[in-house]
Parts: sequence; structure tokens; C-alpha cells
Amino acid sequence: MMTFTRSTAAGVRTLGLTTVSALALQGGAALAQDMEEREAASPGDPARENQIIVTARTFEEDLQEVPIAVSALEGDALTTRAADDLGDIADNIVGFAFEEFTGLLAQPTIRGQTNLRVTSPVSNVATYLDGIYIQRNYLIDQGLIDLDRVEVIKGPQSALYGRNSFAGVINLVSRTPNLDEIEGYVRGGIGTDEYYEASGTINIPI
Repeated sequence: MMTFTRSTAAGVRTLGLTTVSALALQGGAALAQDMEEREAASPGDPARENQIIVTARTFEEDLQEVPIAVSALEGDALTTRAADDLGDIADNIVGFAFEEFTGLLAQPTIRGQTNLRVTSPVSNVATYLDGIYIQRNYLIDQGLIDLDRVEVIKGPQSALYGRNSFAGVINLVSRTPNLDEIEGYVRGGIGTDEYYEASGTINIPI
């Protein structure tokens, strides 16, 4: 999988994002029954086709059935909305803010909880890329190109994600490579103040 991206100058961009939060308390038996019912649903079921599958609790489940507060944006929406980084989606996720500073340093904030030291290299919001913990704030915002999904999990998640997830978790999931076909896309944009950008991906089976 190869990716490339280029952007220059500064422009004004707006981004629309529908955020879904699911809050519920379910017993183990009820959850198991619901999962069996979803698996038994026919592939053509409209409800099944509109499902957003997340891994907020480290296994796949329907976003609307997750008993914790999660906001998710899938890869197609990231592409069509021209979202380049976490700062592009932060203003459209309730309870989530993302501040970028000089020197690649970034500060994510969930529900107003953040470090008192802006220059601290470690955040109380844990960021994971494909299950791998990103340890330093200056490595968090690596762009959203070729991602399948971005999940923002709100509230303490130390039991599943460790001590640095007191405020919540940012879960980045890469797009699965297509091993059968050559595919890809290119995207461009222009804006005010001589802003322009171009990015794209290409998938080549080896």
C-alpha cells in the first residue's frame, strides 16, 4: 500500500459530521442475544447495510449497541468531506477538541479534560493506530489518508486502554488492503489565500 499527499498555504475549510453517541447498560445475556440476531439478519436488510461497526471495546460491534459514548467517522465520509487531520473533525464531534501547536505538538481534549502543561509530551487521551499506542503528542496527528475509520471514545477507558486514557481514546483504524485488484483514488481542492492541496492512494497487490 502506497500513499502520497501534498498541501500548501492556509485555507478555510468547513466539515460536516454526524455524530452518534450510544449510551446503554446491557447484561451479558442480552448483548449475546442481540449479536446473534444481527448475525442472523439477511445481507439485504437495510438496517444491516447502514450499520457502523466499531472496535471501541477491542472487538467489532454495532455503534448503536455500544454501552459507552463513542463518535465514529468512516473512511468514505473522511474522503468526501476532505478531512485531512484530526483538527478537521474536532469541531464537529461533541465533547472533543484538538489543538495543534508548533513543532508538530498537538493537544487532544475530551469533555474538557486535558493536561495542565501544554508542552507535556504525554496526554490523558490515549491515541491508538491499528491497536498500537502512540506514545507522544507530536506523533498523534499523522493525517487521515487511507483510514477506514476514526473513533473517539469518551470517558475513562483505563481498563481496556491503560492509564493514559483517563479522558478517553482516539482510535485510528487503517483501511484493509485489497489483495485482488488494483485500486486507488486522487483528491484535490482549492480555497482562499492561494490554498490548494492534492492527495491520493494506490493499492497494488503484490
